[in-house]
Order: sequence, then structure tokens, then C-alpha cells
Amino acid sequence: MRDRCALLAVLAILICSCGCNPEDTSNLQRDTSQLAKTTAESLANAALAARVNSVLAVWKGIDMSGFRVEARNGAVTLNGQVRTEKERTEILRVVNQIRGVNRVVDRLQVRATSQNTGMAHTRQQKVR
Repeated sequence: MRDRCALLAVLAILICSCGCNPEDTSNLQRDTSQLAKTTAESLANAALAARVNSVLAVWKGIDMSGFRVEARNGAVTLNGQVRTEKERTEILRVVNQIRGVNRVVDRLQVRATSQNTGMAHTRQQKVR
């Protein structure tokens, strides 16, 4: 995918540089390079979030309906609510083992039920 972005960037530069002055060509090259970099980072973030979602979706005992997963530069943020402290602990354990996850930001809260006190947990957990 990165190769495809790089190829598109080169093609855009070649097409647009015909008839452009040197400063415009330089600006276009810089902007195209930045666009390719940003696109690659966005794709990597989306791929990591998808990987985490896929693993959690099939993991026995984890209900993903109350929380969401976000990823940025290897840091995975978990936002929302879970049923129990045990489920929260299991989610953190599983996510920490996923390839590409460098850090987990835990913003999960345990839902208040008649069986638990609903104490909220918000903390960061550094991995590796």
C-alpha cells in the first residue's frame, strides 16, 4: 500500500511539474511527500485498530459493545464501559500481547451493576 502511495505521489509530481516554476515544483514535491507520509501513518493506525478489534471480537468472555478501540503510532486507547473488572483486566492483558501495540491507554470503566460498585478506572499502562 505504501508503494502505491509513493507511486501516486511521483506521478502527481511529474504531471504537475510540467510548466511549473522551480519553486512551485519544490512546494508540490514537499506537499506530496507529506501527504504520502500522513496517508501511510493513517493506514498503519487503522490497521492496528482493526487488528485489535478483530482479536477482541473473537476472544471468549469479552463483550465489545460498550467500548471502542483507537490506535495512533502504536498506542492503543480503549474508551468506554465493560461489564466487570475481570473483563477489563482480560482486555488489557490481551491487547498488550498484540503485535504492533507499544502502549495501552486504559480509559475503560466498569459498569455499575447490583453486583459491583461501578468504580471507574482510568489509567495508562506502559508495555514493554
